[in-house]
Amino acid sequence: MTLLFIICNEAHSASHKMGSEFRERLLSVNLGAVDNRTRQEVNMFLTAIDKNPPIMNLNGYANINRKLISSTVTSIATYLVMLMQFRLSLMRNAAIAARKAAASATTNATLST
Repeated sequence: MTLLFIICNEAHSASHKMGSEFRERLLSVNLGAVDNRTRQEVNMFLTAIDKNPPIMNLNGYANINRKLISSTVTSIATYLVMLMQFRLSLMRNAAIAARKAAASATTNATLST
């Protein structure tokens, strides 16, 4: 679980640095000192960053970010609740079967005498 937290936190940090921090650094550059073509390229790059923010994912399966931690914990908790319900149902069925066996043995013992 600690490893998942480290991976998700670092992915979030890298996405944040590549997105907003990089954009802020690029905006702080004095564009008045460069030619019009370079200014246009910088603006197009900023637009591309805004429209397509950097997202890390597992080959398209799931995005690696801080939400992955909460969804993983939720899935684990749901799975554990289901396992507990199965165990309780098995214990209940075993208790019912034991009562039936005891009642059957008592009935057979009273009928034999």
